[in-house]
Amino acid sequence: MPLPPPPTSPHAGERLVLRAWAGLECGVWAGALILAWYALHSASRGEFWWVKFNLAAAPFFGQSVFHSGLSRTTAAGAALLIVFYALCGAGFALLVRPATLRPRLLAPALYTVLVHGAVTMSLTPALGPFARHWFTTLAVAVAHLLLFLALVFYPLVWWRLELGWRSLTPLAAQPPSGLAGCVEDAGTKPLAGRTGEQTGLQDPPPG
Repeated sequence: MPLPPPPTSPHAGERLVLRAWAGLECGVWAGALILAWYALHSASRGEFWWVKFNLAAAPFFGQSVFHSGLSRTTAAGAALLIVFYALCGAGFALLVRPATLRPRLLAPALYTVLVHGAVTMSLTPALGPFARHWFTTLAVAVAHLLLFLALVFYPLVWWRLELGWRSLTPLAAQPPSGLAGCVEDAGTKPLAGRTGEQTGLQDPPPG
């Protein structure tokens, strides 16, 4: 369904920040699911569950990742994966405007295909000549299916942040509740209906 018009709409810059924030949140959720999937996939093949995390840290540690165990290399690789997919989510949010609350499939699907192509053709080979042995076609495809599912819910995440932003926006145009009634009474009560004691005016003495 279409998004209902907000009573106070954020400025363009604030709206852009909310969209990027929603995309980052979707990307972080996708990254967490992808980490769990990669660990499960490695364990199902009889490998150490952290092997893909170590390989993802190759930009920091070079070819030494092939000989690393469960160490800071693992943490660095896991963090790099989270950051990468969080940025993917933010990029999607800046490209796609959330116009409806109904989950849309086409835009997330096209964007995920682009991310998948970039990862398989450019990023994975950059990790090393044997990286494809661990980052198999199935592993990466399922990982990006999880990214697609997270991006489908991007409009709902954005709308939740929009509601939170509205609840924190001060309503400066409204007078304080204790003064609202006083202002209304003072402006609507006619002077002629008040007694001399209330107005400070006395009847003239008889002539």
